[in-house]
Amino acid sequence: MSTSRVMIWVQHLLGIGHLKRAAALARGFAAAGLETSLVSGGLPVPGLAPGGARLAQLPPLKTVDDGRWALLDGDGAAVDEAWLARRRDRLLAIFRAVRPAALVLEMYPFGRRQFAFELEPLLDAATAVRPRPLVPCSVRDVLQRNAKPRRAAAPCGPGAPRLAP
Repeated sequence: MSTSRVMIWVQHLLGIGHLKRAAALARGFAAAGLETSLVSGGLPVPGLAPGGARLAQLPPLKTVDDGRWALLDGDGAAVDEAWLARRRDRLLAIFRAVRPAALVLEMYPFGRRQFAFELEPLLDAATAVRPRPLVPCSVRDVLQRNAKPRRAAAPCGPGAPRLAP
């Protein structure tokens, strides 16, 4: 594990705001001399400029805001458990290759809970390695009333129970 490596996980769904913000963080880390990997799980965005950071593209997932928030592959087809497992395994392989000292998660656990299928195993992998990477959450926007009181009241932080999506 290198003290100069940062890995940023980001998933954009309906727009690219989260991705653009994560790319700005990646540019800043890289400009500060940190070896930075930006891992994107949304559709590829032409012209994305992560600066000196390495961009790793997961098999893309998207959704349609139709009230169900079903996850779809890059072509708009429904995904199954096997497809999600392959994507999870790709993310874990990237983590093992990067060996980051810091693993930045965009929104999780405050958002993107439908990605627990890959983020919980990623957090387990981060907990298992020594030295453990720092795992900050980068929050772009949480200024909305949560319609699910259980989630709004859930504790966060070390030792807090993790929530299923």
